[in-house]
Amino acid sequence: MKPCWPLLAASLSTASLSAAAPAKAPASKVIVVLEFRGNTDNGITRDQLIILSDQARKGTLEAVMGQGFKVRETEDQQLIIQQMGCKSGPPGECDLDVAQKLKANYFLTGELLQTTGKFYLTMKLREGDAGAELALESLSGADVDQLVAG
Repeated sequence: MKPCWPLLAASLSTASLSAAAPAKAPASKVIVVLEFRGNTDNGITRDQLIILSDQARKGTLEAVMGQGFKVRETEDQQLIIQQMGCKSGPPGECDLDVAQKLKANYFLTGELLQTTGKFYLTMKLREGDAGAELALESLSGADVDQLVAG
């Protein structure tokens, strides 16, 4: 496997984050990688989503290493979503609220789709204040291993 997941290298490029950062940025900014979503009723497993979310965290850490960013774990994410009453809402409805509750300057979301034996992964990098989309990247492959390999 390559040292940095190619999808994240593109999504979390210094240019993307620098363009969104104010002129006088605080010493440390927070990035949260939210748990990836996918239709588990359509052949996507929870394990596949966990693998992709974890790879995104790893790639995020590698992409921003030494640039004054913290990648925050989201272990409390499901609890926050439930407390906000969003567990039955449409996918992504509460992403911005969760990111703001976690005090994220930026957040990364991912959605995995499967159609006729092919997987499609879409990732979005968004600003934590208003949810403005900063980058969008997509990958496709025959299986999750191909997506991880880039």
